[in-house]
Amino acid sequence: YYVILDGGGAGELVQAFPVTGSETVLDALSLVRGLTPVSSKRNIWVARRCPHPNQPWQILPVDWVGITQHGLTETNYQLMPGDRIY
Repeated sequence: YYVILDGGGAGELVQAFPVTGSETVLDALSLVRGLTPVSSKRNIWVARRCPHPNQPWQILPVDWVGITQHGLTETNYQLMPGDRIY
C-alpha cells in the first residue's frame, strides 16, 4: 500500500509499505509519523481498486478525528495490496 502526503504547495511525499495482513489506516499513518502540519484532517481517504475489471476505484472516506480522538473504528479500514491513502 502507499501513503501519499500533500506538502501544501511543496509537492507530495509518497511512501510504499508492504501489506503483512492486518495494517489499518491508523497503523499506516503512524509509520509516516502522522499528518504533516498542513495536512487536512477532513480530507483523508483510501483509494482502492475495484475487484471487477473496468470498474472505477472505490473512494473510502476516513474520519481522522473519530479514529484518533473518539476511538471509532468504522473508517479505520484494513489495508489491502495496492491501496492508496491520501
